[in-house]
Amino acid sequence: MIRNPLEFKNAFALFHRTWFDDAKETQEFLRLQGVRRVFLLATVEKPGSPEYTQLNSLRDVLESHGFAVAFATVESVLARPESHKRFLSVLNSSLHKEATALLYSPAAQQDSIYILSTLLLGAGLSPARALQRIVGEYPDQVLLRRLEVYAAEKNKRKAGNTSQPEERPRFTIRTKLLLMAAGVVVTSLTIVTMLGTFFFKKTSETMIQEYNLSLARLIGLQVQSDLQNIVYRSDDVLAGRGEADFFKQNASVVLVRSGARTVINPEISEDRTAAREDLIAASSRNGPDVERAVVRGSEFLILRSPSKSTTIVLFASRLLDAFRTTRQTNLFQLYLVDRQGNFLLSTAEFPTTSGREVPIVLQMISSPVDNGSRRYEFQGKEYLGSFQTLNFSGLGIVSFVEADRVFEAVYRIQKQNFKITLIVLAIAFLGVFYFSSTLTGPIVRLVSAMRRVQKGDYHTDIVPKTADEVGILTSSFLSMTRGLEEREKIKDAFGRFVHEEVANMAMHGELKLGGEQRRVAIFFSDLRNFTGIAEKMQPEQVVDMLNQYFSAMVECVYETGGVVDKYIGDAIMAHWGAFRPGSNDTKNAVEAAIRMRESLVRLNQEFARRGQPVLRCGCGINTGDVIAGQIGSRKRLEYTVIGDAVNFASRIEYLNKAFGTDILISHDSMREVEGMFHAVQLPTVKIRGKDEPQIVFAILGRAGDESAPQTLDELRMRLGIQFDAEAARKELHAPSDQILSDRPAQGSDSGSREARS
Repeated sequence: MIRNPLEFKNAFALFHRTWFDDAKETQEFLRLQGVRRVFLLATVEKPGSPEYTQLNSLRDVLESHGFAVAFATVESVLARPESHKRFLSVLNSSLHKEATALLYSPAAQQDSIYILSTLLLGAGLSPARALQRIVGEYPDQVLLRRLEVYAAEKNKRKAGNTSQPEERPRFTIRTKLLLMAAGVVVTSLTIVTMLGTFFFKKTSETMIQEYNLSLARLIGLQVQSDLQNIVYRSDDVLAGRGEADFFKQNASVVLVRSGARTVINPEISEDRTAAREDLIAASSRNGPDVERAVVRGSEFLILRSPSKSTTIVLFASRLLDAFRTTRQTNLFQLYLVDRQGNFLLSTAEFPTTSGREVPIVLQMISSPVDNGSRRYEFQGKEYLGSFQTLNFSGLGIVSFVEADRVFEAVYRIQKQNFKITLIVLAIAFLGVFYFSSTLTGPIVRLVSAMRRVQKGDYHTDIVPKTADEVGILTSSFLSMTRGLEEREKIKDAFGRFVHEEVANMAMHGELKLGGEQRRVAIFFSDLRNFTGIAEKMQPEQVVDMLNQYFSAMVECVYETGGVVDKYIGDAIMAHWGAFRPGSNDTKNAVEAAIRMRESLVRLNQEFARRGQPVLRCGCGINTGDVIAGQIGSRKRLEYTVIGDAVNFASRIEYLNKAFGTDILISHDSMREVEGMFHAVQLPTVKIRGKDEPQIVFAILGRAGDESAPQTLDELRMRLGIQFDAEAARKELHAPSDQILSDRPAQGSDSGSREARS
C-alpha cells in the first residue's frame, strides 16, 4: 500500500512503503516521486532466503538506474540504542538533502513502522500521533505500547543527562572571561593596528606617488628646457657669438661641433680635455639623437641634431648634480631614459638588465599619456615609480623609490602597536582575573539553584548579595522561578483547553486567520434530558458529573485521532481529518462513537452505585467538505470547522431522540464505512436546509462483533432507551425547524430494516 509521504519542516519528503514484488515497478514508483536515495530494510540478512533473493534483485535494479542505495536489517538497527540512533541520524541527514524513500520487506513492516515512528518522536510528536502519521489510522495497541516504552526510556535518559549535580563546566567563567578579554583586546588592537597601518600606508603611498610624479615632472621640465636651450644656442657658439656666456650658463657642455669646427668648453680641466680626441671621435659616429658614451672612465651624453648637423657632448656627472639638487633627498632615485628604454643617466647604479624589463620604464614607453605612476616589483623588491615623458627626442624621466624604505616608519609604528597590545593584554588579564572572582561565587549559587529548578523545585533560598548586574540577575532569577511556576500551571491548564496540534501551532506562532477546504468527519453528541437531571442536583454535583462524563468521552475521541472542537453546554463537537487526513476518518469517528457508548455504560454503572441518575447520549456523524482553520480576531482565535456538513451533523444528532437511537450517521458517512459496521437504514426524513429527504443509518456495532446488539430493539433494551413509536411518529410529523418526516414511524422487529415509517 502506498503511504502518504512524511513531510518535515525544512526537509524533503520521506516516502515509505513495503517494496513491490517487481523490482522494476519499485524503480518506476521511486522515479515518479523524484527520489534518488533509498534505504532498504529487511528482517535479517540470510543468504538463500526468498527475502534475501528479492532484496538483492531490487538493490541491483535500483543501483543500475542511478539510485543511491543503503541496506540495513531491523535486527542490526534495533540491536543497541547507539545503532538505532545512528540509523536515524543517517536517515535524517539524507532527508535534509533530497527526497528519500524507506522501503521495507513485508516481514519487516512492523519493525520498520516502529523505527519510522521513533524518527517522528524526535520531531516533537506524541507516540500515538507519530504512529497515526505513519499508518494513517488508529494505531495498533501493541505497537503503540512498544513506542511509549521507547519514548519513556528516551525521556528518562534525557532527564538523566541534563540533571547531573556533579557535572562540571568544561570552561569556568574565569577562563572564559580571560579568553574573552584576550580575544577582545587582541582582536580590537590588531584590527586597529592593521587598519591604521593599511590606511597610513595607502595615504603614504598616495603622497609618495604624488611627490614622485611631481619630481619627475619638475626634473623633466628642467632637463627639457636645458637641452632645448643648449641645442638652440649651439648655432651661436659655432658662429663665434657669445661663446663665453654659453659655456658659463651651461657648465655641463663639454664641446660643440659641426663639420670640421669644434668648440670646447674653456672651463674644462686639462685632464678632461686630454680626452678631446676621443670625444670628437665618439661624437663623429652615427647614432641616435641622444646617446650615452663612456670615454676614459667618464660618462658623457651625446646630443645629435640631424637637421643642423650639430653634435653636443655633455658631462653626465654635472647633469646628475642638477638631478640630485632638485630631488632634495637621497631616498628617491632618477633615470633618464630614451625612447627605446635605454638608460642614459641614473642617480643609482644602472640595472644589469634592459630598461624594458623594468615595469615603470616599459609603461612609460607604451603609455599613450606623458606621465603616470604605479607600484611594481623588480628583481625581488617592491618600488613606487612615476614617469614624465619629455618633448625632446623621446626622452623620459623616471623617479622611483624602494617601498620598504619609505614604509619603514609605517612598519616601525606597527611594531610599537603590537608591543602596546601585549602590555594592554597583560593588564586586562590581571583585571579580569580579579573581577572574575567577584562573579564566580554568585553565579555558582545561581547554577545550583537552576539545577533544582530543572528538577521541578521552584523554591530557591538564594538572595542577592551585590547591587550590580549579578545581584539584578539573582533577583530576576527569583522572579523567573516564580513566573515559571505560574507558567507550568498555565501550560498544564492550557493543555486541557486546546488540542495538542493547536497548542503546538500556537507555541510556534503558526496560528493565522483563514482556512482551507478539507473533507472531514464531523461528530456531535448531546445528553438527553440533562436539564431536568441538573434541576434536581446541586451545582457542584452537576459539574462533577459533567466532568466525569466529558473525561470519558473525550478520551475516546483522542484515542481514535480526533480533535475536540468545543463543548456546547453538555454537548461535544469533534472532527477527524481537519489537521492531517487519515486513511479513513469516518471509520475513526464511528469507532469513537461506539467507544463512547461502551464508556457511558460503564460510567452509568458507577453513577448507579452512587445513587446518581444515569445519562443517555445521542451521537450524530456526517462526512463532507468544510472550511477548516482559524476563526475569530487577531486577539482571539479558535480552530474550528464550518460549513453545511457541520450543520447537517448537528441535525443528525438531534434525530436520535425521534428514532430512539444513540448513534446516527449520514448516507455520505455510510459510504465511507460500508461493511465495517453493523448499521440499520432508517426512514428518510426531511431536514431543514436540505431540499431532498435524507437517509440516515443507526450504528449497532462493529462488523463481526457477536457481542454487539443485533437489532434496534436489543440496542434500546441494553441502553435503557424508552422508545414510544406513537410519540416518535408525532414528533416526526410535527412541523419543526429540525426535522419533518414524510412517513409515519412504525415499530420494528429484530432481523429486518428498522424503524420504517
